[in-house]
Amino acid sequence: MAPMTSDFPAVLLDAWGIEDFGRAARNMQALVRHLDAALPSLIPYFSRFLPFSADPDLALNTLERYFSNPSAKKHLPTLLADDAAQFDVLLQLFGTSQFLGDILVSDPDFLETATASLRVTPTLAELCTQLQELTNAATDDASLLRTIRRFRREQILRIGVNDIIRDRPLEEITGDLSRVAEASLFVSWSLALQLATQKYGTPHNTAGEQSRSAVLAFGKLGGEELNYSSDIDLLVLYDDDGRTNGRRAVENDEYYSRAVSELIRLLSAHTDRGQAYRVDFRLRPEGHRGPLARSMASTLSYYDTLGRTWERQALLKVRPVAGDAALGAEFVEAIEKYATFRREQAASLTRRASVAENRLLELLRERLLR
Repeated sequence: MAPMTSDFPAVLLDAWGIEDFGRAARNMQALVRHLDAALPSLIPYFSRFLPFSADPDLALNTLERYFSNPSAKKHLPTLLADDAAQFDVLLQLFGTSQFLGDILVSDPDFLETATASLRVTPTLAELCTQLQELTNAATDDASLLRTIRRFRREQILRIGVNDIIRDRPLEEITGDLSRVAEASLFVSWSLALQLATQKYGTPHNTAGEQSRSAVLAFGKLGGEELNYSSDIDLLVLYDDDGRTNGRRAVENDEYYSRAVSELIRLLSAHTDRGQAYRVDFRLRPEGHRGPLARSMASTLSYYDTLGRTWERQALLKVRPVAGDAALGAEFVEAIEKYATFRREQAASLTRRASVAENRLLELLRERLLR
């Protein structure tokens, strides 16, 4: 096949819906280098699918970037199977979302995830099991961090395709995004506790029992309404004061603070695949000045005696997302009084507004009758 030049037929580019002919010609020249003799098999499908892309220029440019990754070429037979049905989906995706396209450019092997037919959304348990198996296979710290980020990117791609291409309901998308974050937290918290235990031993409470801990989410994750770029706001608490039983024994507050630091690192450390999540602990008692983890009694005491109105309001969406579910449920039950108070306060304001409204109507009627 002869090299293409900047004189690539303008009439064909125009038929594809291309606006920037110069860049499109460069994209085609690059595709010749990437695909060589395999490119002619794609050309007829450009004419069929590109004109219906949301942004044909973006779709073609992202396609060229996709095939610039040497591992992408092996997927050509899959893309062309069944009258190129998956190639159609790929061009739709590339022409609609730069963000999702970038994920596939970085990881061409996610193609099956992007083009698979709609399946039942994975449950939280299934996501946790999948990520646990992947992290178990990690051979060192760098591969562990990469695995957590790769898992999240693949799941974001799956959800994005359901959102953009398959037009799934918003509540399904935000719920799915929240479950992926929960699975990441569940597995990462388990890993963080394992590391802390290796260093300091197992934590025990004052009764001599093994200590329990829970990770709770505020805000969008707490309300199961996470979006693609949301931070995750967290709080960690443990059942009681005590001490670990290792050779380097520490108090429980230090043990759990170290575990929280590791949790933050696992999810937020910058790597060649970016971060998994931006983790924010500033909504915890005393904000950035307070310890990263507190006992249940200390946490409840803070909200009872020092908690400001907005801090108590933040608890309205709090829910356990990792760690000991029973301990998390105990905390949610203990703070229910704040939610009850807020609802009663809202009802009181509504009643007062209704009384004021009725009084205003009476005054207006009196004036009209004069």
